[in-house]
Amino acid sequence: MKGSERLAAVVVALFVIAVVWAGFVNMGLAYAVIVGGSATIAYFSWLLTTHKKPVDPQKILPLYLLLVATEMIHMTEEVVTGFADDFSLLFHTAVPSRFSQPAS
Repeated sequence: MKGSERLAAVVVALFVIAVVWAGFVNMGLAYAVIVGGSATIAYFSWLLTTHKKPVDPQKILPLYLLLVATEMIHMTEEVVTGFADDFSLLFHTAVPSRFSQPAS
């Protein structure tokens, strides 16, 4: 692995750790397990696949944009259905108010 590849891998690993830790501190263990587990799997998948041999951006862009649009739809559905509040009740965690639906 080249120096820049190692640096990229370390920076991404530190970012994942920081985000998962911040989520754990602010939202609890359930968040850390769900998001941290997913992020860890994604990180090692990236290291084993496209980290060393990146995909041509022209070929992957349409799929990436579809993925981002699908994620936005999914997050909207979570807000509309009050998922954050239900998740909070289910796992006895405090979800920050910016993720909760306003009281009606």
